[in-house]
Amino acid sequence: MKTVFLRVLEAEDKANALLDAIREAENAHGRHRFEVDPRFFSSVQRSPFSYWVSDGLRGVFRDFPRLEREGRTAQVGVATGDDERFVRAWWGVQQAIRTRWFPFAKGGAFSTFYADIHLLVDWLRDGAPIELSFVGGRVRKVLFFRPGVTWSRRSQRGLSLRPIPAGCIFSDKSPTACTEGDDSHALLALVAISNSLAFRAMVQMQMAFGSYEVGVLQRTPVPRLTEASRSDLARLARQAWSLKRSLDTRTETSHAFTLPALLQVADTALAARAAAWSEHVRTVEAELGGIQAEIDDRCFALYGIDEADRRAITEGFGTRGSEEASSDGANDAENDAGEETHENESTADATGLAAELVSWAVGVAFGRFDVRLATGARPLPTEPEPFDPLPACS
Repeated sequence: MKTVFLRVLEAEDKANALLDAIREAENAHGRHRFEVDPRFFSSVQRSPFSYWVSDGLRGVFRDFPRLEREGRTAQVGVATGDDERFVRAWWGVQQAIRTRWFPFAKGGAFSTFYADIHLLVDWLRDGAPIELSFVGGRVRKVLFFRPGVTWSRRSQRGLSLRPIPAGCIFSDKSPTACTEGDDSHALLALVAISNSLAFRAMVQMQMAFGSYEVGVLQRTPVPRLTEASRSDLARLARQAWSLKRSLDTRTETSHAFTLPALLQVADTALAARAAAWSEHVRTVEAELGGIQAEIDDRCFALYGIDEADRRAITEGFGTRGSEEASSDGANDAENDAGEETHENESTADATGLAAELVSWAVGVAFGRFDVRLATGARPLPTEPEPFDPLPACS
């Protein structure tokens, strides 16, 4: 026996949309009105009321293994309970005592494929002071220091995953998944899959608000890959990582920093250099959009999702409202222990770019930055691999 569900979360005039869904059932079918046999909900673990999706999408949960299967593992990390004591910005700790301070992934802003890790955590005696300080401290060490795939647990903008390099510790706000053998191709393929529209749709079927708990992703299905598919997805994720990191090379507080934006483009006048940088950013973002579209197409095919469901996922079938209605109204990234409160802007006006140039020049004067990178006397450093350990300085 089918049950009728009415959904008007996306409608601006909810009252009239609800009346239309009741009075004009045929016109509202599949948009504001859904008729589903509740027994089909059991296809998805914990039987969420995912009434807005088709039986075919629910069947993906039956046909494919969960993320935490076939050598993949995901878990939450450490909750220090006292960030002011145990957490610092990475540029604020002297290298002489870095033996006890390690890179610390702690959630952060929405960012797919790449995000710099800008914090350190005090890991004296394998985190014993955190465990002993008070009841709030919690440490799970199984996956620490391994390369993996991490994500921000809370975000109003949606789910975003990216590589976490080897040698890092992660927090409860930045759950992490690893693969057996720490194979970089398998990890990059997982980055591509988990940033696809198809994977996000599977995640949204299981939850009501923008809190991406580790258990939800553990239960989300992942398609089985041939060696060719794994290589293609890994290549696309690697390209996206490289492009996003290239924009971060202008950020003075990033491990990727090389030169301010105005010195990365060629021209004479300040305004012309600013315009050239903006054009470069637009080009990179267009390339990223093309990569995302290719990943989406490949993942739709790997999951066996038909054209009707692809269209429903792409156009939105009732998940947007749940993402926007965060349960506690939290910002996209929490402001604690130096954590960024917004995603780094990839573009800026000429004034902001000039300020970055002056800041860099002051750093050169004090010996923090090497002017030879700007003059060409010293070559720019080669790009690392996504899972290489982070350097001690940019």
